[in-house]
Amino acid sequence: MVSSDNTYEEAQADEINISPNDGECEENAASGVDVDLTVLSSTVVYSEVYNMMVSPDNYKGKTVKMKGQFVPYYDEATGKYYF
Repeated sequence: MVSSDNTYEEAQADEINISPNDGECEENAASGVDVDLTVLSSTVVYSEVYNMMVSPDNYKGKTVKMKGQFVPYYDEATGKYYF
């Protein structure tokens, strides 16, 4: 049963058990993006990035989409780039 305070789109989504943002998920899957941080709230982004730090193996080989500054770092001592 759908509560009366839902929007029409949310009510339809509740009835067929999908989220209103499923179209975005399909677009990201088609574009090769595994984790799209640009469509998440700041709280969820914080949680997702925390998960990346705690369980990095779960994100190996994944494509992450985000907005913001990008600053690569080259360590002359090791000859490695860090992103």
